[in-house]
Amino acid sequence: ILFLALFFTSSFSSLGATIFSLGLVFLLNKRQMQEKIFLRYFLALAGLVLVLFILQSRQEKFNSLIEFAPRSSLASRVIIWKATGQMIENNWVFGIGAANFQKTYLEYQKFYPPYLEWAVPHPQNLYLDFWLSGGILGISGFLGLVFFLFKDMWKNKNQNLLSVLALGVLMYILAHGFFDTTYFKNDLAVIFWMSFLALKKQ
Repeated sequence: ILFLALFFTSSFSSLGATIFSLGLVFLLNKRQMQEKIFLRYFLALAGLVLVLFILQSRQEKFNSLIEFAPRSSLASRVIIWKATGQMIENNWVFGIGAANFQKTYLEYQKFYPPYLEWAVPHPQNLYLDFWLSGGILGISGFLGLVFFLFKDMWKNKNQNLLSVLALGVLMYILAHGFFDTTYFKNDLAVIFWMSFLALKKQ
């Protein structure tokens, strides 16, 4: 039911991150599966990707994305990312502070053609948001936490169902974070830390 709801949102970043995290979890747990079971999961995932591609390929949003239409969601994100890049270039050490993106984004309008989106509270990218909100220490701290978590996981070969599910959720957040801000809301932050601590506890 949740997957159908996700499908009808036509959020390609959400669908892509879901497929990526599922595929990664299967690959990382290949050694714990029988070859036949792994093959079934792999074929099911590949079939899911094919079905999604066929169903979405007829939608206007999909075609506008492929053709990079001037008013597509991707075009809007590109403008936001360009403005964000300039903000980071001018404030790369300390950032601009938390909850200041909307105001600063509008101030940078003069450097670009008219924005496609005006109400933009976040830079549509998790990593850029950490950099702008917390400066170089903010992004370094976040990436450092993720790096050392995965390093510990790589050493620990004993994975149970909880750690596998937590890994899938965390990888979804990190993958979707390239196209949206998947942390700076209370519920999203709680889910991130619950997944993080579940993996850290293993």
